Amino acid sequence: MPRKRQQPARPGARGADELPRLVALLRAGRAGEAAVLGERIIALRPQDARALTYLGMARAMIGDASGAIESLERGVQIDPKNALAMVQLSNALRMDERLGEALEWAQRALEVDPTNELALGACAELLVMLDHADEACELLEPIINADRENGGSGGVGVAWGKVMRALGEAERAIDVVRAVCEDDRESADARSGAVFVLGDLLLASGRHDESFETFARANAMRGGAQGVGDAVRAMDAMRQGWTKESTARAPRADDAAVQRSRGLIFVVGMPRSGTTLVERVLDAHPQAVGVGESQCVGRVVAEIARGMGVGSASVIQTPSLLTSRVLTERGGQVIDALGARARRTDGGGAGSGGSGGGSGGVIVDKQPLNFLHLGVLGCMLPGAKVIHCVRDPRDTCLSCFFQDFGAGLGFSQGLDALGRYYNAQGALMHHWKSVLDIEIMDVVYESFVREPDEWQRKIVAFAGLEWDERCARFHESGRASSTASNEQVRREIHTGSIGRWKRFEHQLKPLLEALGKVH
Repeated sequence: MPRKRQQPARPGARGADELPRLVALLRAGRAGEAAVLGERIIALRPQDARALTYLGMARAMIGDASGAIESLERGVQIDPKNALAMVQLSNALRMDERLGEALEWAQRALEVDPTNELALGACAELLVMLDHADEACELLEPIINADRENGGSGGVGVAWGKVMRALGEAERAIDVVRAVCEDDRESADARSGAVFVLGDLLLASGRHDESFETFARANAMRGGAQGVGDAVRAMDAMRQGWTKESTARAPRADDAAVQRSRGLIFVVGMPRSGTTLVERVLDAHPQAVGVGESQCVGRVVAEIARGMGVGSASVIQTPSLLTSRVLTERGGQVIDALGARARRTDGGGAGSGGSGGGSGGVIVDKQPLNFLHLGVLGCMLPGAKVIHCVRDPRDTCLSCFFQDFGAGLGFSQGLDALGRYYNAQGALMHHWKSVLDIEIMDVVYESFVREPDEWQRKIVAFAGLEWDERCARFHESGRASSTASNEQVRREIHTGSIGRWKRFEHQLKPLLEALGKVH
């Protein structure tokens, strides 16, 4: 009997076969693995809208907003009726602090699928961020009231929690959000996100012990503290690599880069240390624009590393790897990218500064983790300035522990890890100030909120700008933020967050021991 001939595999069939595995990785919260698999599938099936959607979701989960936007925009172009891709594109644009565009895409998803719960939740959350919580309540309340038991599924319940929190009615949402937390039909990432929202509702309701236990549970669901040992060792290696001698010998971008990078301000520090507050003071000035937490510097450092065939860690730890040509070329890319982002944010106004800060305007990038790149940044953008935000370590670390950073900041998911990371970050900043030529100004949160008039003027002067009264009224600008500081920066400066850690002192022993003596 003749043997049956094996049929050749259809082009791209293997990629299609791996889609269920990609979805399973996303549901399990294994975003890094999902992103790698998604890229492999797209290499085989570049026009697969579903795969592009899932790849975009994975990239968003690992904090790559620009990569997520790129994948999801391609997915929507291929399949204009793909409501899931539209919602996920909305989420990625929100990560990139493009809130108006994000709301438009969530609304377009609802036009395609009016009952899409992900789109409903995204719309409601964006309305809250844009200071339209009443409209968000009108959108969701009929759904919640129609089915109190199941109204929290698919993101609607979590959004309801955020709406009620914004309206000062946290108690109304606790049971709805708790139901989402216990719903095993939701993905691991969705459930852990819901637990963070539940913790915030309990905190707002004054149920402090229960809220702390809930935040601890949320962090454990995210996987607990990860990678802090590697992060601390990497910061130690930077201090050893960038000595006074090696920094003095390090190459610099050409002379033109000094002028082009003037007017660039990088606001750095631990997350939750006041970076958004500082950015908003400057953004209120008519000759300045804040571009949020951009990834421009980090992406360029990664490109430098790829060009050399080494890891990013090697570049930021070893000044001898750099060359003047590379620094000049890549520095220009950062300036152009920040200029384009500024024009988009500012609508081409006076603060956008042309192609870069040196064109007359000030551009403020408040990516806090850029403190890791200051060695390279000082050589690449020698005319730039740095504002370093400092806050009581106990309040800083507690606020990080209570914040849902997703998969991006593993050190925030454990108290001991937070203390170790905070100390390493402080030691690295002290080192940078001793070896770098770049101007660095410390802004202490507690001093700032107690004496705002004095500090606002200092910050504006440091940026090289004349004082403008609008900087004292930044909270009236109406500009929203996608970060956890959105609510705070839309109110007048207050001292209510100072010493919040004292309410939880008996639960913070691992943090306090890791921090050691606090001055």
